[in-house]
Amino acid sequence: MPGKYYPPELKKEIIDKIKTEGITAVEAAKRYGIDVNNIYRWVSSGIAGVKGNLFEINRLKRENRQLKQIIGEIMFEKERGKKD
Repeated sequence: MPGKYYPPELKKEIIDKIKTEGITAVEAAKRYGIDVNNIYRWVSSGIAGVKGNLFEINRLKRENRQLKQIIGEIMFEKERGKKD
């Protein structure tokens, strides 16, 4: 018995959301009501011109944002300390 059919436009839309918004596959699966394994399969097979390292890139982007936040907080505290 074959699985559920998803149109290429929908697949592309979901992959684009992952690329542009940096959402995780789990978030996309919840948002669109699709099994997360399908999304992983689409990404790893290169649907919509995307290769499987997209998730690693998004993870690194999130980590980078977190590190920038931490650095900003440290710099703020340092400046605040100089004024006292």
